[in-house]
Amino acid sequence: MIASDFDVQVKLIIMYVVGLIVVLSLIGYLIYKHKQILTKFTAPLMVVGLIMLYMLITVTRLS
Repeated sequence: MIASDFDVQVKLIIMYVVGLIVVLSLIGYLIYKHKQILTKFTAPLMVVGLIMLYMLITVTRLS
């Protein structure tokens, strides 16, 4: 039971990291396309990316 719980946690963390990579690459693409760092598209995504990164760091320190 404990081994399967650990496997599920690892898979969820991997999915979360993939989602974070997608958000960060989307931010990079939008910055490249608009040639500005803070636009109405990138600013909210940066906030979401920072929150996701903070949550990932917090979760990995708990384990």
